[in-house]
Amino acid sequence: MVQEKENLCPFSKAIIGKFCQCPNASLLERCSGKMLCTEAEDHLQECESLVKVLVNNSRFIFSVTDTSLPLTHQNMMKIKCGGLMGINRVICSKEQIKPSVIKTKSLIKHEYGSFDKFPFGQIIRDISTFKVRNKRKKPK
Repeated sequence: MVQEKENLCPFSKAIIGKFCQCPNASLLERCSGKMLCTEAEDHLQECESLVKVLVNNSRFIFSVTDTSLPLTHQNMMKIKCGGLMGINRVICSKEQIKPSVIKTKSLIKHEYGSFDKFPFGQIIRDISTFKVRNKRKKPK
């Protein structure tokens, strides 16, 4: 039996963590952080391309310039979530608490033509300062 390729959403964990949203992501396994993309293959490829461009432009923040080395889960979350928030801040001139992956991709393509042409230098601060977890105050 041939197993179908799973169309795993590259923003799965960010969506499950409620840092961003996408109506085209359908929950597969919450515990493992997997969501399927319900749209056509080209939509999924655009999301993967956006993540790749974000990662390539952000590795230096974490002092991991060797592309053969993997980034930690926390660094990937900072890149994806902080990146989406920063892109929306730059293009929309406002910060969004829970940006839409679809809207963000559309805004970049409309304003810059492609993901590669976005001025990533303007969102480095958003990525580096993004907090995956809020620090909770310890009870007294």
